[in-house]
Amino acid sequence: MLPPLKCATDLEQAIERHIKERTWGRVRRLRVEVSKERVFVFGLSSTYYVKQLAIQAVLEILSSGTYPPVVIELDVAQEDAQIPRKSGHAVAHA
Repeated sequence: MLPPLKCATDLEQAIERHIKERTWGRVRRLRVEVSKERVFVFGLSSTYYVKQLAIQAVLEILSSGTYPPVVIELDVAQEDAQIPRKSGHAVAHA
């Protein structure tokens, strides 16, 4: 069960922690940013399976309340790939 979240930083940390738990730490360069308009999740995975686990982890956290739409930028790539910036995002709704 998710404890009450007091601010955006709490939500960012809760999402990051749950992704790390669900994926056994296999999302590299994981970064979560929360704004009033969106929840952004960035990172790299070496497999689509780990990407799906991370997406499921985000949805599990956000299903416990009313949050803005989620932008998930988890790329499946090799170790040396770059993380995309905030353009051309796919938006998911929890």
